This record gives sequence, C-alpha cells and structure tokens, in this order.
Amino acid sequence: MDPTSANMKRRPGSTGPSTSSDSPQQKKPRLDEPHLPFSDEEDNKLDKEVVEQVNNRVASFELVKPFPALILSKIVQTAHGRLNDEYISNDRADDLLKVDRELYSLVVAAWEKKKFASVRRMPVLQNPEISPNISSPPYQLDKTAHRKVIESAWNNPYEGPYHRLLYSNINKMDRTGPYTNSVAIIQSSGTGKSRMVHEQSNLVFTIPFNLREAADNKDLPFPPPDEKVREFLAHPSGEDVAAVRLHYVTFLLYTFQAVRDELGKLDPPRIDQPKSRKALAGRWRAHLEQGRVRESLYNAATDKAKAAHAGAGIVDSHPDNPQKYKDPFDVVEAAAKAELRKLLSEMDSLVDSPATTSDVKLMFYFDEASTLTRGKAPSNPDNKNLYDILCSCFNTFRTYPLFVIFLSTSSHIEALAPSGPLANSARARINADGLQAPITEVAFDCHKDFPIKSHQYTLQEVSDVAFMAKFGRPLFWAMLENAGESEDNMRVDIIPFARAKLTCHNKLDPSFNELTKEAVLATLDVRLNLGFNTSKQDTFKLESAQVASHMRMMFSVPQDRASFHSGYPSEPILAEAAAQQMYAFRQKRPSVVVDVLKDNMDNGLLDLGGRGELVARVLLTAAYDRAMEKDHPKGPQAPFYSKGCNLTTFLEELFRDKHAEIILGSHPDNVKSHTTLRDAFKDAKVRFTHFVKMADDTATTTEAMYAAFLRGMAIVCHSNQYMTVVCHSNQYMTDVMVPVLLWDEKLCEEVMTSICIQIKRRITAGTKQAYAIDDASLYLFPKPSESTSKSTNARANSRPYITLIMELGVQQSTPSLAMTHLSVMKPPPNVAKKPPPNVVKKPHLVGKAPSKPESGPSSKMREKTPSKVDVPTHGSRSGLRSRAEPEHPRYSIFAYGCSSTVYKVIEPGQKAQYAQLLASRSFLASHQRQTPDSLLAVRKLKPFWAAGPGCYHWLKSSLLNTEAPVGKPDDGWLEAGTFEA
Repeated sequence: MDPTSANMKRRPGSTGPSTSSDSPQQKKPRLDEPHLPFSDEEDNKLDKEVVEQVNNRVASFELVKPFPALILSKIVQTAHGRLNDEYISNDRADDLLKVDRELYSLVVAAWEKKKFASVRRMPVLQNPEISPNISSPPYQLDKTAHRKVIESAWNNPYEGPYHRLLYSNINKMDRTGPYTNSVAIIQSSGTGKSRMVHEQSNLVFTIPFNLREAADNKDLPFPPPDEKVREFLAHPSGEDVAAVRLHYVTFLLYTFQAVRDELGKLDPPRIDQPKSRKALAGRWRAHLEQGRVRESLYNAATDKAKAAHAGAGIVDSHPDNPQKYKDPFDVVEAAAKAELRKLLSEMDSLVDSPATTSDVKLMFYFDEASTLTRGKAPSNPDNKNLYDILCSCFNTFRTYPLFVIFLSTSSHIEALAPSGPLANSARARINADGLQAPITEVAFDCHKDFPIKSHQYTLQEVSDVAFMAKFGRPLFWAMLENAGESEDNMRVDIIPFARAKLTCHNKLDPSFNELTKEAVLATLDVRLNLGFNTSKQDTFKLESAQVASHMRMMFSVPQDRASFHSGYPSEPILAEAAAQQMYAFRQKRPSVVVDVLKDNMDNGLLDLGGRGELVARVLLTAAYDRAMEKDHPKGPQAPFYSKGCNLTTFLEELFRDKHAEIILGSHPDNVKSHTTLRDAFKDAKVRFTHFVKMADDTATTTEAMYAAFLRGMAIVCHSNQYMTVVCHSNQYMTDVMVPVLLWDEKLCEEVMTSICIQIKRRITAGTKQAYAIDDASLYLFPKPSESTSKSTNARANSRPYITLIMELGVQQSTPSLAMTHLSVMKPPPNVAKKPPPNVVKKPHLVGKAPSKPESGPSSKMREKTPSKVDVPTHGSRSGLRSRAEPEHPRYSIFAYGCSSTVYKVIEPGQKAQYAQLLASRSFLASHQRQTPDSLLAVRKLKPFWAAGPGCYHWLKSSLLNTEAPVGKPDDGWLEAGTFEA
C-alpha cells in the first residue's frame, strides 16, 4: 500500500525552531467538506459512543468531570481506525492538546454540546495511511503494474531460511502458561512478514486469515483480504466482553468443523509423496489456493457462526453432557474443543507418524491484525480491544498443539505486544514473565546473487538502482525484478516510492510543516545514524511510530517487552531516498538539519553522549551532498547521490577555499615525497550516502572499506550500542572511516583506501602528538594476496591514505564556574605520563608544536584571524623510521574549531547553532543565571565536590581552595601535514 497522509500539523516536540510560520497558534489549513470521511449519520452514532465511553471512564475513576485528553482519546478510539490511533493513548492526546490550543478549545466546546464532528475533521487527527492529501496530487505507482509486480513476487521461489527459523523458534517456546500460545511478528514494511508465514504453511498445517481493512485496498495490495472473516471479527455482536468472546469462540468452532470437512476433499497423495506432516501441510496450502476454496471455506464458517444464537443449535450437535455447563459460553467452548480434537485426529489419520510430539501441529495466522487492535470492544474495566478478546479465546486452547501468529506493520508495539504489567488481561499480567517476546527475525540482505565476489562490479554498476536494491529488505529488489514490461517505469519510480514510504506521505516535496516529527527524524536518522536517549519514554513512542510508519527496523524485543532495540541499518535505496528528501528540505529551509538536531537535543530525545561525532557526521554529509551537486548538477532537481563524487571536490566543499587549496597542495608527512594530495588522489572517488556503526577492529581495514563502498556507506568505529564488545586499542585512534576508491576499476580491496577521521570535542586544542593516526596500528592495509600481479602488488603496497583530525571544540564561552576540571594534580616528577595506546611519540607534522600544549595552541596561532594553514618546506629524510615494506604515504589534516572560517559547509550565521550542539548540557551549563556569582552560589550548595572555592571556600588549602584554569575558545584554524625530519 502506498502511504498517504493528511496535511498534518506537527506533533508535540515538533522539530525546527519556533518561528512565526511554525507557531502552534497559527491557523492550519482544514480539510474541505467534500473530502470528509464521516457521514452525518456516522457522526451521530459515534457521538453517542463517545459520550457513553467517556462517562464510563469518569464513573470508573470517580472524576468530577472528564479531562480533554480523555475526551479526545475516546473520539479517536470510537473512529475504529479511521483517525490516527496514536491518540488513543491519553498521554499522546494530552501531548497534542498542550501544543494545539485550537484543538483543545474545540474538544472542550464539543463536549459541552456532545457533538464531535468538528473534532473528527481536524487534519492532525487523520489516519496518515488512509486520509487523502488534498493539497497536492498523491504519489502512486501504476495500480495495475503494482498489482502484477506484487503477485509475481509472491509466487516466485522464496529466498532464505526465515520460514524454517520461525517454525523452529515457535516449537522451542514454552507454551504452558496463560497467553503463551500466541506471538506477534512486529517489523517494518517491506520485510516479507506475510510471505514468511505463508511459506511456513509448507511446514505446518496452517489456517491463514488476512484482515486488511477495505479502506486499505485502494492500491490493490496482495494477497487479498478475507472480507467476510474481517467483517465478522471486526464487528462482533454483543453488548459486553463475554458476548464478544462467545461470538469469537463460535467462529472458531465452525472454522475447525469446516476445515475438517474440507480435509475430506483433499486429493490423495501421489505414490511418490511421503505421508508426513510437512507433506500434508503443503497439500493443504495448495488446496486452499485452488479457485475459490479458501473463500468458500471461510464463508461457510462465518455463515454458520452468524446463524448460531448464544449456543442454540450447538447443544444438539454436541451433546457432551451440556447440563454441567452454567452458561452458553461454556457450552460453545466445550463444543469448540471437541471439534478441535476431531480436526487434530483427522490430521493424524492422514500422516504416517501421528505420534504425539511437543511440536505445533495446527497454526493460525492473522495478517493485518491492526484491524483488531483498533477495533471497538464493549466498555470494560481492563480497556480490552478486539485483539485482546481474540487472544483470550485462543488462550482456552493452549493445552492443544495449536499456535497463533499475529502480524502487523502499522500497529505500534504497545498495541500487539504490551509489556507484561501493562497487558489488558489479568491472566496475562500474572504470567508477565512467560509471555512470548515478539518475533523480529525477517528477511534482510537475502538476494540470490549473494555473496558478492571481488573484481565483479565497477562504480557505475554499483550505483545502479538494480544493484542497490539487492541490499536490505526484499521489497525493493522484488519490485524491480518482477516488474516485467514495466521495469523501466519501476526503475524510475523506486526512489520516489521509497521516499513516500520513508515519510509516510503521498507528496514527494511536502513543506517541512506537513511532515510529522517522526518523519523528519526518520529522514535524518537513515543517513546520520542518530542515537536516541533510551531513558525517555518519548523515545519508545518515537521509535515505535517509526517502525510502524517510517521504515525503521525492529532489531530485538527482550522478554519483558518493556523496551526494544531498533534502528536504520544499511539500505542503499532508502539512503538515496533520504538524501533526496533532505535536498527537498534544504530548498525550503537550508538550516533544517541543525535546527532539528538542536531541538531534539534540547528536549532530551537525542543522546548527548556522542555530540561531537554527530556534528562531524553532519559536516561530512553536508560536504558530500554539496560535492555531488557540484560534480553532477541537475538544475533544480536533486542529483543521484549514490553515484559518488571526486574526493578532491569533497575536500573543496568541506573546507573553505583557501584551506582546501593548501590541503590539496600538501605532501605526505611520514615519507618524503613531491606528490601532492591532489595528484595522489586525482582519480579517487568517495561514495557514502549514510553512516553505519561497527563494533570490532575490522572497521579500520581496506577490506571493510571495499564492503562499505559497495553499499555506499561510511563507518562509525567502536560502537557498542547494541552489544558487549571487547575494545581494541586501534579503535581509539579513529572514529569515522570514509571509504575511498583510488582508481575507477573493478571493485576490490586492492583499489581501496580511506579517510581516517578522529573527532575531538575539547575546549582547547590538544597536542598533535596525541592525535597521530598510523596505518600500521589500524591494520588499514593487509598484505596483498599472492595471486596479485607484481605491478598491482607494488601499487597496492604504496596506496596513500588521508588522516583528518576534527578538533571541534566548544565554540561558546562557558563561564569558568560552570566548568569542572577533572585534572587538578600534576604527576610526580619521577612519573612519566604514558602516551595513549598505539600513538607514535614523534609524528612528523607540519608546523611547530605549541610551546604550551597543555593549555592550547601557541600565541602565533591565536592571532586576530586564527583560521590559517601553516605548511613549511620539506625536511630531510634523515630520521625516518625504518620499515621492512614501503610506506603508505599519509596526508594529514588538522582542523581546529567548528566555524565558518574552517568549514565551508557552515554558513557564517550558524556558528552559534553548532556551538549549542557541541556544548555541554551539564546542569551548571544549563543554569539560567550564568553569572559568576550565581554559579558560585550553586556550587556552594555542594551538588558534587570538586577543587575550588565553590566547595572548599571554608578551608584554607592551596590545593583544594584554588581557582581552576580557564581556556579561551577560538574561532578555529587548520594545518596540513608534510614530512619533517
């Protein structure tokens, strides 16, 4: 389904600075009357439901009157999925009302009149997956072609072992406790969830259901929904939860019966066919796919269930001592269990080995289960929805070898798999530790052409969308490879389609305000690999929404289901889509990236631990994008960012012109050479549309550079975000590795090198001796293989590389009393300070070392215009350390500061914004009154202890009661290295 969206106001915590155009008080466009989704008759009916549910909650909680967030949540809930179900949550509804005062007033006025039609028409409440965007023509693939592509892909051979892994994992689950015979598969769109469970039906006897809403069928999705089953389950009869349970168990009873009857129609197995359970499962699946067998089967079950009246007629056909049951539900439940036993017995009779095992013998799955999570259930104290009630019905069969899978893309994790203590069933809460953690293992990087071999592709070939689509989720390559006669159109459509999926918007170039906070952050996250503050509940909500609607991948959910791990892994198609979306952002709001990051650091959503690294990624990405736009100009249109650009252009766009010129004219600093950087890298290309994190020491090798270049990614080193790692010393020397293709030849390790980047965020510059990066310590270049020719071997052994030290610093003057210096004592005279691991003690660098390195750069470097490049003449080769093999020439760049005087990608007015991104967010630095007297008074309250008059003013001590040194910030400067004896 192609995503669509209403013209939506930004949600709470909206990105971007507060301006007049973005102000919450400013009026937003309303949906015009002809496009409204509710009729007057529907409004009147839903109004009564809202009043009833609100009054029930008021009575339950003994409230004096309902609060607006409760009213809004019930307006959304009673809309049955036609409004954005995110606001069923009272917390999310309250967040929205806090920033949208117009909506707040409308809700209050509507409650007074008990008429809520005007609230339902608010754009911000529309379901982004089904609401029309009236401001522009929607983006859509050709419907007929789309249907043919999906149907063709569905029927093609399945790639990967994921269906077998799924069945194996289910069989290993402990299914003895309450609510343990069901599991949810929660994963992003396009990952093959439906195909995986469909393929599993070749392994285990399966009864499949697709509950897709009728409103979701406008783009001809495949496979088609089971409409009668959906209507029966989504609109149950009954005025209370018990009646709905009776409704559902009656349906299951007649489903068991109908399936048993249909088994008798199966063609007998061929003589050469085994009579195993797996073979029976395959024959049953094939039978369901014949003609209208599936439709007729389900119609028969639903028709019989509708005809049954609270157990009437069931007692006669199942006279299993009905007198012992107290109510109709007990009668129906007993009858359903009897039918299930008959069905299992019939299945056993059709196989050679009916011996009882612990394996699941009968599998149900419900695709598009969000229809049930959004479904209205009768008022109940536990606030159960239809999904909860259906789970409770299946729970009655947990002693049988039956298991149920629920799938959804659009549902948030809290809907299908709430943490145990928050489950809507008392029995589930009691067995919170035994509930099944959601399945996240789905197909990824599963193309049939893998593994890729060296010397197979050129830069031009890996920049083709057909190659890029092979990586990541199967959606993109399945669409391209099954397009048939529409392949040319599909190749053009695939990136716009990915943009629409990423932003969950049907307009390719929406204004910034038309996108939700989740959509904007998703676009940046795909490229920059943001880190979120996992301690905030808002992070859980944000990432859950991005999984549901913005292509974020769910990596893992722990047993308690109270949290999850998710992110945007390397997907070249999605990264290209994000790059083009960022281009659209910049045309209307050039400072969008910095604005969004600043806002989300201020509200605590982004993790503050890696600010320097994040700012560096922003600068590098901006330079790459500008270089692409310079090397591949397309007028007002965005270039195809995956093509790659010249390395020299990249450096010219990263640094100011005068600095770039000196860098390009610089020479190696570890060997004597007259080859300038410009000449050494004259044919070199860089290609990175996104960043990924690596956790081991292979990140700094040219083998990893080769792999990264294939996918168009740069590497962030020593990440331990998702795993426990043993840190290797070489990882401390570099933070980012940018792959560089030296020669435009068939791609392999031997043609790769790197820009090795170290990022520092110090108030004053550190010594260059402490920052030296050496290829040997990084294991950057391996020994060429024995099969490599002598000429190529010699060339590979002398490949150059670039090191870049980004000493970003903090570019705002923080009062000295807001800074706490950790190093106060000097080491004893007889104790030598140890250098950092793997640091060369005397690197051959350009320029004189600062006379007082411990306090910052020399006075010469602090002149009025501090941005400069100092490249002295070459020294002699004497003193060069000996090495058994030839040196790899190293071109070193030292960039100090984070301002427009150093970096070309920073506009003159953005220095303060970058300074805020880099600045410490300690509570002292955030204290509103930044005067020395106020900060000193706060320190005297003793929130922590540190040397200085704030803590020790009461003690006469030359060590403890003394002023801490203060370093002055600089505008920045830059140095390029050359060899010096």
